[in-house]
Amino acid sequence: MPTWLIISGALFGAAIHFANVIKDIDADRASGIHGAPQRVGARASATIAGLSLIIISLILNSVTNAPFLILIALVALILLITLPKRFTFWVVMAMALVDVGVLVTSGAHSLAMPA
Repeated sequence: MPTWLIISGALFGAAIHFANVIKDIDADRASGIHGAPQRVGARASATIAGLSLIIISLILNSVTNAPFLILIALVALILLITLPKRFTFWVVMAMALVDVGVLVTSGAHSLAMPA
């Protein structure tokens, strides 16, 4: 399996985790949960999720030559930082859908490319 694919998968997991926790961060803290998202807070968690998506987009752009991913990821980052936290998970899911869509439509050729 190509290294870029493993790194992208790990970053997807991190982005989704940080985004998913944001809406419950206050309740989590109150009940004694102190994971990474709870420690850094909602705004930083949104930023981490957004930066993870930008890195994924950069990786996918280098493999699939889809430069629009960079623009979409930057828009997603701005939305993650500025929108109320109840929208964070959906912004991350939308960006993940775009990235996965590019990956799937690029076909097996991109999977065979060297890391």
